[in-house]
Amino acid sequence: MKRIYALTLTVLFFAAPLLASTFPSSGSSLTLGPLSNPHHLSSLTHNPAAGSLATDDGNRYRFGLLTSVGAGYELGPVDSLVDELDDLADRIDDIDNFSDFQDLKDDFDDLLVQMGQDGYLKVSAFAHVPLMPIAITHSLWHGTLIFDASYNGAVRMGVLDSPIEWNDESAEAFTNTSLYLKGAAVREISLGYSMPWAITGNRLHTGVRLKHYEGDLYKNVIALMDSDDVSDTFEDEYDANEHNDSDIGIDIGVLWSDDFYHLGATLRNANEPSLRYPVLGNCNGLTGSARTNCETAKDFSHRINMEERYTMTPQAQLEGALHSPDKFWLIGASVDANPVYDSVGDEVQWAALGLAFNTNSWVIPAYRFGYRTNLAGSELSYVTTGFTLFRVLSLDVAYGLDKVEFDEEEYPRSMAFNLGLEVSF
Repeated sequence: MKRIYALTLTVLFFAAPLLASTFPSSGSSLTLGPLSNPHHLSSLTHNPAAGSLATDDGNRYRFGLLTSVGAGYELGPVDSLVDELDDLADRIDDIDNFSDFQDLKDDFDDLLVQMGQDGYLKVSAFAHVPLMPIAITHSLWHGTLIFDASYNGAVRMGVLDSPIEWNDESAEAFTNTSLYLKGAAVREISLGYSMPWAITGNRLHTGVRLKHYEGDLYKNVIALMDSDDVSDTFEDEYDANEHNDSDIGIDIGVLWSDDFYHLGATLRNANEPSLRYPVLGNCNGLTGSARTNCETAKDFSHRINMEERYTMTPQAQLEGALHSPDKFWLIGASVDANPVYDSVGDEVQWAALGLAFNTNSWVIPAYRFGYRTNLAGSELSYVTTGFTLFRVLSLDVAYGLDKVEFDEEEYPRSMAFNLGLEVSF
């Protein structure tokens, strides 16, 4: 019986509202990184100072149609993780003598430790609300206003390992090994303002963005030995293990843009907003699987945070690019100056290189190529590519360079894509 396969599918089904990322990038930013570039609307949502790069003589309006939606996955460096957990869950039920128990323990104890350290599955998704972002440049306010609304979230399934043990009284093998589930869907509504400074010949741009976060955060521990009725267990406990919270964030940006280069810096979440996860370990009034899982969570209280907050630590982001005066040709790089933790507790610090050929032609596609790596946490690296057709339709893909084995076949540990539609006039 494929218990863990059933659990994985159940998690993704019931957590679908949470999937709104492994990747902090939308649209072309998945390929190029968060480089400020007026040819790509999604790039104007990173550095708050970048909006005024869209300034023309007179007024300018830009908005998305379906800008943008995307999804991705990430696997820990443990080959056949789900198969191995299923094998353990099936074999441990069939153990009825001490000799078989010793064989099982020899086969799995070391593997369980590795699973606890490195085993996880994470699925993430991103979506802008239709028509968002909207950028409006007008002489009335001497700059650009950017309105945006988006969902960004992830679901992560990890392993809390425990040795396989023998119960002399019942003559049964058992393990306290459990699955640790975390999920977060964060809705972000923002209003940004940027302006060029005439005293610098409009080369210096500054900007600020005010953001309202509202998050639905989920957390639970499910005992592996109790995973037979996983669908019912997960469904019954879902609402009780979800918490809604909100906060306000502030981004600040500065950008120097010349004919052939630009340099920029962003401070994200300068005021350190945070959202609270549901509290684990309050087992009063619980029965059945809910109580078993609650008690199991308490057993792991020395390894997991029972009263956790998702704190959006301030992060500095640096960018620089060389480009043609019309920015049709561009090569650039960006790097996060410090690591932070994402909504499900994984450490991220992105660095990216990108090369782009942009065009205003309705016939000739725009192309871009890049490379990105996480300097912290998973330390995964990706090759990235994307194109824009008819000036409105964009597709970008990130392909992980690290591999993991499944059913004797190798697959990338991580992949992601973004799809977007945008218009400007």
